Amino acid sequence: MTSKRPPVIPATNAPGNGAADHGEDLAAAIDGPGVANVVDGTEKAMQGLFGRDSIYLLVWGLQVGVAALSIPVTTRLLGAGFSVVTTSLAVMQVLVAVGVFSLPPAVQRNYREADGGADARRIVTLTIITAAITLALAMATGPYWASAVGLGTFSPVLHYAVIWASLSAVTFSTLALLRSRDMLFAYGLVSLMQSVVAVAVGVVLIVFVRRSATEFVLGEMLTQGVAMVLGLYLTRPLPIRRRHLKLVRDTLNVLLKFEADIETAGRQLGELTGKARREAGLPE
Repeated sequence: MTSKRPPVIPATNAPGNGAADHGEDLAAAIDGPGVANVVDGTEKAMQGLFGRDSIYLLVWGLQVGVAALSIPVTTRLLGAGFSVVTTSLAVMQVLVAVGVFSLPPAVQRNYREADGGADARRIVTLTIITAAITLALAMATGPYWASAVGLGTFSPVLHYAVIWASLSAVTFSTLALLRSRDMLFAYGLVSLMQSVVAVAVGVVLIVFVRRSATEFVLGEMLTQGVAMVLGLYLTRPLPIRRRHLKLVRDTLNVLLKFEADIETAGRQLGELTGKARREAGLPE
């Protein structure tokens, strides 16, 4: 009986199995679908960076530019009354920071296309709640903080600034959701409404109604309200029910931790700056 011979394993240095073949195998692996997908994804990301993303940046820059260009116009129209506008803007910006509660980044962080952005839409609803609370507290305590910070009475222009701030806080969260959905036209429409159109309406009220800061801030407030309503219509926020309280709790916990980290970083930066100035012999 003849014994079975073991299978012959081709030698690595046999003809046809040399370094050239190994190079071909490696090239085939590199050209595989996995790497092709990575390259394709990178190309799409770069195209987005210099395509639609640049348009979003342009829209944001346009808002900043319009705000800057409106300063000499309103200063010329209002004269010394422009100081009231700057005061109202300062109040508005502080209250926006409180009312928005850093929720727009949370909207984008919780957005998932698979479920239609349900969690993100509920965070927009949470922004409405925080903005409403801020509005109520600012209105109720207005006579006290207005006097405390040297603004005198809680005048109508400050009323408008407080309402404007709450409307802006909600609008910012709707813009974050529109950006997550990549709704460029809607994003641009809401953004331009709250910037270009708002300034135009304010200037029109100054020219044709009365040359006062109250009219300008009123125009900004009214147009901001239109922008907010438009943003809410386009994003359709969802109600927050009892089963969604965990989402609210987790979102607020993350934001509180973030705010604490920012405060700690600011304190450490201040300490380092003071130390550097002392070592340089400069007054703190």
